[in-house]
Amino acid sequence: MRQKSVGSKDAADKLVKNIRRKTAPRYSAEDDPEGWETVNTTNKWESNTDAMLYELHVRDLTMDSTWNGSEENRGKYLGLIEEGTTYTGLTTLKNSV
Repeated sequence: MRQKSVGSKDAADKLVKNIRRKTAPRYSAEDDPEGWETVNTTNKWESNTDAMLYELHVRDLTMDSTWNGSEENRGKYLGLIEEGTTYTGLTTLKNSV
């Protein structure tokens, strides 16, 4: 059964933001994405065990011998989002949820 995907802010977002304020004198509120302060950071799932986290290395995923995407995007971020790849890329991750 395919489950609904929900977004979540990275747990380190606020930390990075606060560090940036202290260490980068050129920081200003204009650096924040639109709506940053109004984003609801509470979990959108009933239990933390419902969250699925997946860490990957873009180059590893798109350089694998099973990569069947375009050679132009091999080893690049564009390869990760290329549609129709099998065994690699976001298509496989979307289908595995």
